[in-house]
Amino acid sequence: MNEAAKKRILSYGQEVLHLARPVVRAHFETHELLRKLEGTHRFHRTELLFIQALQREKERLVPADFLLRYDRDRLQHLARYLKAVAVRAERGLANLERDRLREEEIRPFLDFYEKESADGGPETSGERKAAVEEFRWMVEEYRVSLHAQELKTAFPVSRKRLTERMRAIEEMA
Repeated sequence: MNEAAKKRILSYGQEVLHLARPVVRAHFETHELLRKLEGTHRFHRTELLFIQALQREKERLVPADFLLRYDRDRLQHLARYLKAVAVRAERGLANLERDRLREEEIRPFLDFYEKESADGGPETSGERKAAVEEFRWMVEEYRVSLHAQELKTAFPVSRKRLTERMRAIEEMA
């Protein structure tokens, strides 16, 4: 292997490490918070189920293969999404009903994403698959806007924008 290739590989590895470090840190911090809250609320079924749902959310956001699954652009947002899970955990336990109402607001968009990503067989166009994936991240940003506004969204997102995007995806052939 020549020197130029070695330098490029090393440079790329350092860049990936730079992008992964905050994600791994946020994942650990969120995991520890949820673990602590699980212990505190272990005798309260409703709260425990809420915390366990957030554990699943955390793992869905950052699966074991996240470095292979996500590109550089996506990696830079994962730590913020994990921090939003932590904020949601603390606020949700303080007011489970408000959290439930906010999640009801998100549910139609999550259902749409799940249906579209499950339906995406080989006949689905690359454009539609990309639009569905983009929609997923719009939903994540919307979740941040509802549960952890202080973390700010990467771009403007609203119920109206999500609904418009859903319609646009449905119209794709």
